[in-house]
Amino acid sequence: MKLIGGRQLDSLAPKSTKSPSKSFMKILFLCKGNVARSQMGEFLLKKKFGDKYKVISAGTKISGPEQPIGELQPGIKEVLLAMNEEGIDVSMALRNQLTETMVNEADKVIVIMEEHEELPEYLMHTDKVVRWSVPDPKGKDLKFTRNVKNKIKELIEDFV
Repeated sequence: MKLIGGRQLDSLAPKSTKSPSKSFMKILFLCKGNVARSQMGEFLLKKKFGDKYKVISAGTKISGPEQPIGELQPGIKEVLLAMNEEGIDVSMALRNQLTETMVNEADKVIVIMEEHEELPEYLMHTDKVVRWSVPDPKGKDLKFTRNVKNKIKELIEDFV
């Protein structure tokens, strides 16, 4: 290597101004309808650790069109209120139907459903799945919904 002024020639080359590309762990939160638990998981994780993870949510059996959860009445008002208490507005969050592609693209799939709730067969045979047994707050009172939200927050803290 040729030296100029006591330094190697290649050290005089301009440094790249690009920062190294970040590689984010991709997390997929699931529940049945993508209305409450998985939305809570997605947005609570994004709020606290959004700079470290790429996060989405979906439902195993959403009913009706993919629409903002704030348009789903009755039974969703308490979810909106509980999340607003965290400074998070999920009213315009869209519901997504789970696809096998979503699972394949995720590094971890966090299923927030009770044990008796059924999962698609392709989720039964992957080591990506983490299951959190949490009851569905849809249609429940605000106190119950807050407890579910707080349980999900605790599980997220333990996970990360």
